[in-house]
Amino acid sequence: MLPGDIDALITADHAAVERRFQHVESGRGRREILLDQIAYELVLHNDVEERVLYPAMTRVLPDEAAAGREDHRATRRLLSAVEDCRSGPALHEAAIVELLACVRAHFATEERDLLPRLRKRLGREEMRELGKAFLSVKREAPSRPHPLAPDGPHAHTLLDPLVAAVDAIRDRRQGRRTWLLTDASGLLDSEAERLVGVWAWIGTEPLE
Repeated sequence: MLPGDIDALITADHAAVERRFQHVESGRGRREILLDQIAYELVLHNDVEERVLYPAMTRVLPDEAAAGREDHRATRRLLSAVEDCRSGPALHEAAIVELLACVRAHFATEERDLLPRLRKRLGREEMRELGKAFLSVKREAPSRPHPLAPDGPHAHTLLDPLVAAVDAIRDRRQGRRTWLLTDASGLLDSEAERLVGVWAWIGTEPLE
């Protein structure tokens, strides 16, 4: 497995999300920012899997691809529940716990079972080409969960540019890009946090 192969990219995304999960569970850092960063990363990751990974998987592992899409639907519903604090603190906390459990189970299934089987079926070259597509498509993905949106590859191709544009407008109005780039882990000293703040003001991809 090389760094640009799709299974390597997916595993790296999983590791970045898991680090934020651990920060949330530890109680350190700025929790609401961490939860929004988790939502952002999962939305991008799941969108790209549905556009790139699952169409390839459907050719050789159709039942597993269908199960993965269903996991993503559950994740989108839970992300929306976490985002909506009107349900009250108890239900909000329950949604966070369920989200972490759901996503971790999905990650484990992919890493331990599906991705190794997919590599055996597709071969090294196709996994590398899928990795290139994964990176390209990720730049076009929406930034917020949309639990009612269709999740087939053709629907994504048609709707993602419009949905991503609307999400980007909302993000700019709310100043969301700045806190997505913030280190909310609580592990940095004041000088390091200041440097991260400058980085966030310049604006690049969210930090891991």
